[in-house]
Amino acid sequence: MYCKCGSVEKGFLVFQGVTKKDVTIWTTMFTGLAFHGYGNQVLDLFFLMQQDVMPNEVTFVGVLRACTHSGLVGKGLNIFYSMKKKFGMEPQVEHYGCLADLLGRSGRLAEAKDVIEKMPMKPSCSIWGAMLSACRSRGNMWNHSDMIREVMESRGVKKTAGCSSVVIVGPAHNFIAADSQHPRLLDIFSILQSLNSEIKLDDDCSLDMSM
Repeated sequence: MYCKCGSVEKGFLVFQGVTKKDVTIWTTMFTGLAFHGYGNQVLDLFFLMQQDVMPNEVTFVGVLRACTHSGLVGKGLNIFYSMKKKFGMEPQVEHYGCLADLLGRSGRLAEAKDVIEKMPMKPSCSIWGAMLSACRSRGNMWNHSDMIREVMESRGVKKTAGCSSVVIVGPAHNFIAADSQHPRLLDIFSILQSLNSEIKLDDDCSLDMSM
């Protein structure tokens, strides 16, 4: 809870105060530190943990995410391959997703794509989404993005549509990306167009009129 609220120090003090730390306690601490970019600290604790507690599949997800958020590509690769070699665990879809994300964020898009194509199970939509995000964030990589979308289409993978909910004095109003069936679609676009014409910022600034 402390880590989620940004109080990493307080979270770590609570962690240190636990005399008998089980795998859940360790993993929770890894996840909290990973979220705030403390990758090296997670790795130090991970090796300390192994003196008394055996990591599980969820632990490896936390450690791999820590490597991803801290740009520790080499160490992340070693952790991934140690799952089977050292601990006898078969990586699951979540671990392959972390590996692809780790490589993609570091610009190693070809390797990330290779991981996705060779993983022994069907890639999830979130894995493909992370790959597309990596293509966009690397600048001149739109050709890779188009290639990924083609692979997704050929495999019948569809990205889950984004949904936003707004509560204004009453029930929640849901807006789904690319939705053409909303009962008040024309009213919504009319208001968006009105707002767009009133916005006077830079020339390249305007409202996103897509739904």
